[in-house]
Amino acid sequence: MSKFMAYVRYKPPLSIVIPTYNRQESLVRAVKSALEGSPSSAEVIVVDDFSETPASEVLASVCDERLRVVLNKRKKGASGARNFGVDCANGELVLFLDDDDCFVDGYIGRVLKVAASLSSDAFGSSAVFIENADNSSSIMRKIAHTGIVKRRVPIRLKIVGLGMGFWITRSLFNSVGGVDDELKIDEDTDLCVRLFAQGATQWYEGEPGVRVARTDEARLTNTVSSEVRKVAYARTFLNNQSRFPFGSRITQHLINRAIRATMKDGDTMRAKQLLGSTNDPIAFGLGTIHYALRRIKVTSRQ
Repeated sequence: MSKFMAYVRYKPPLSIVIPTYNRQESLVRAVKSALEGSPSSAEVIVVDDFSETPASEVLASVCDERLRVVLNKRKKGASGARNFGVDCANGELVLFLDDDDCFVDGYIGRVLKVAASLSSDAFGSSAVFIENADNSSSIMRKIAHTGIVKRRVPIRLKIVGLGMGFWITRSLFNSVGGVDDELKIDEDTDLCVRLFAQGATQWYEGEPGVRVARTDEARLTNTVSSEVRKVAYARTFLNNQSRFPFGSRITQHLINRAIRATMKDGDTMRAKQLLGSTNDPIAFGLGTIHYALRRIKVTSRQ
């Protein structure tokens, strides 16, 4: 019997965490999809990040003892709301859902079955249905197959978003420190990188588990400025480079995209500072080449 299954005997097997901010109509749909697909022993935790219309009022018509609505007591924003949701969770398995998305029928059951077959140091995600504002749709699939993700899979494909049917054991989530609530974006990459460093088992399902809405309405995970992106990418790199041995593909991926983000705005000074803070000589060398190529590209535009 797995550690997860042993835990299930004493506590709810699943806690679904939905952070929310000003998403009245779509929040109801998200919560109903979570409740309809969950076993009777599960719980759905909505973390209200101080919406103008309280989530408790929005969900007043949803009568289900499995539903809990709490006010975020951690740092404001999507990361803090997710962390507080896990703080409130009773289940050993945590599944995240954005407040304007919904689960595909059957996905929650598949997650429970997979998690029960793996060790307690596991996390996973799935492909997603993308529903656009013009009513068109598509499938975003990072990895073609379903199963444990192999080490040889490129890093950019292994990094998954928290809105992609992301699930994780609560013990593993807490052991890596949860989500970095200082990050306005890129918190999913940062979390995945820390999970990789800990050697966690990663599962991916090639069939969509979530329907993701793409609209212009307000949400916790909205579009941000290039400055916020540069700061976030730099923080993710600087906070994680020491977790891996010299020459790691992960370290190289992180520094390359941080340099790419800074050089996109022609911010050569910040790119140089990033290179200067690198403690991996291999990453420094390859990063310098990446910087030089980006600088040539920026210069050619002028």
